[in-house]
Amino acid sequence: MDERKITRQIKIGAVPVGGNAPVAVQSMTNTDTRDVAATVAQVSRLEAAGCEIIRVAVLDLEAARAIRAIREQINIPLIADIHFDSRLAVAAMENGAQGIRINPGNIGGSDKLARVVAAAKNHLVPIRVGVNSGSVEKDILARHGHPTPAALVESALRNIRRLEELGFQLLATQGTAKVLHGFGVHATAIHKIHEGRPNVLDALSNGQVHLVINTPSGRLPRADEVRIRSMATALGIPCVTTISGAQASITGIEVLRKHAIHVKPLQAYHQELIRVG
Repeated sequence: MDERKITRQIKIGAVPVGGNAPVAVQSMTNTDTRDVAATVAQVSRLEAAGCEIIRVAVLDLEAARAIRAIREQINIPLIADIHFDSRLAVAAMENGAQGIRINPGNIGGSDKLARVVAAAKNHLVPIRVGVNSGSVEKDILARHGHPTPAALVESALRNIRRLEELGFQLLATQGTAKVLHGFGVHATAIHKIHEGRPNVLDALSNGQVHLVINTPSGRLPRADEVRIRSMATALGIPCVTTISGAQASITGIEVLRKHAIHVKPLQAYHQELIRVG
């Protein structure tokens, strides 16, 4: 059995997740969340079977508003599952969701993602980032029929080329650099941490790296990720750990290259939403 990775502990309601906490049982309803009675009844059955955290689909504003009534009648924490509309994430939190699940790749862009993050901070709500077929661009899905491994690779390569076009010089570990070269993308190969010096940590510490994109898989890569992420954080270097997060970051950089940023207080955005609504 793989050794358990010790992560930062958070809480969904009163249920601890991560760290040394026991693994919590989570399930998801398949009712229409707008039907409060049916949803509460299903949650009660799941709770009796041992469920400790429940997730509900939020497909429209009515479903987001129903969360308040549902929470009043259940005993376990509730997570709102959001797709495509950042306003639903904000509304779900305003109505008592104790956690949200989003995919940054389909939430509507970096500005809308920023609004969701600001609301989560305000309501002290943890965000679960989901990465799946929603991270693959629609035209790539259309060519492959469904999110195959080849589709995921093509999506990743597209975003890497976007970084190239923005003037980034790419550093990659040996295996990744070899794959990129095979697709005509130049990347300078560097050692993994356990492969000797100089390695990725040296590249971070000597100022060669200004953005980290690290999506590990497996026990050793994940152990390396902790050290890479820790050093990047200490040095103030942005570190992205999901494909959809990389997409959002690259889009943000592209926008920054074209337009100046005008910082406004959160209250100003709130007033704009009121006027639009």
